[in-house]
Amino acid sequence: MTQLRQVEPMLATSGKTKDKWNNEDWIAEEKLDGSRYICQITEEGNFFTSRRKSTETGRLVDKTGNVPHLSNVDLKDFAGTILDGEMRHKDFSKTISVMGSNPDRAIEVQEENGYIDYFVFDIIQYLGKDVTDEPLFKRRILLKEVLNTIIARAGHRHFRAVNDAEVDKKQFYKEIVKNGGEGVILKHLDGKYSEGSRSRNWIKVKKSVTEDVVITGATKPTIYYGGKNKSTWDYWIDTNEGGVFIKDKDTTVEELEINDCRPITKHYYKGWIGSIKYGMYIDGELVELGQTSGINEKMKKKLSDGEHGIKEEYLNTVMEIKAMEQMESGAFRHPTFVRLRPDKDPKECKLEE
Repeated sequence: MTQLRQVEPMLATSGKTKDKWNNEDWIAEEKLDGSRYICQITEEGNFFTSRRKSTETGRLVDKTGNVPHLSNVDLKDFAGTILDGEMRHKDFSKTISVMGSNPDRAIEVQEENGYIDYFVFDIIQYLGKDVTDEPLFKRRILLKEVLNTIIARAGHRHFRAVNDAEVDKKQFYKEIVKNGGEGVILKHLDGKYSEGSRSRNWIKVKKSVTEDVVITGATKPTIYYGGKNKSTWDYWIDTNEGGVFIKDKDTTVEELEINDCRPITKHYYKGWIGSIKYGMYIDGELVELGQTSGINEKMKKKLSDGEHGIKEEYLNTVMEIKAMEQMESGAFRHPTFVRLRPDKDPKECKLEE
């Protein structure tokens, strides 16, 4: 089997947009709410890897088996080409069901609900040549050639292009949000592709809502550290004894691993919480709706009881969250913590019909 190149996708950042809407050096692409995947076209088929690394192998998770309708398309004449895009089912909840399952379950979900689409918005390698140093406007020409061929081949409709606009970009954004979409990515046409990095050449612009909700508890943090700085990482655990400790400066990582020690997250070592659980009142009863991210270390320290739980004094108090949208179920999509609201009565946090 072909040894896949480990490609971590470039990420967008937040930034000022006022001077970009009417600037011809920038385009707007629809920001899709899906799952990010790299597609590598080879003589043996098309392989799809996520941006997440396996804790067992350290390699990017391969989900090729979940999408045989995409991986088995004959694209041998484009072997050596690498695409960047988003997996997205017409029903967002099915995107997670398909890409987060094992292959058998993923195929079963698609046979029942329709097949997932791969929306392509960039090209990283073309016929074996790295094109990340080429400006976006040149990469778009290559990408159009590849996509037109794929789409024309037997009318294949599951490889798709992302909608974009070169003029009237602000109106394009407003129409997307009006129709229930997530927003846009503003992209500089001269920008290069920086693998695994956040780039100011891609600026994300998303809709959002804010709401006051009631704190109902907390989740535990991720235990094991999976970052790139293991050699200088301070926080470790002895998996045999279960004790956590600070690595001695004279002890090597190799010595620790031989003794079955593993690096752990700072949050786990400190006894801090992971996410804050929250809810709202429905017909007089407090109903849990989800959990929120985006909590900085200072706030986690303030809220945590040292045992990975939340201090009792903060339970059933109010916090403000920001999210992409509130869905019909009452749950929020991609909620993040904004601030505590000690001035607010929890009973006022009601989910209206």
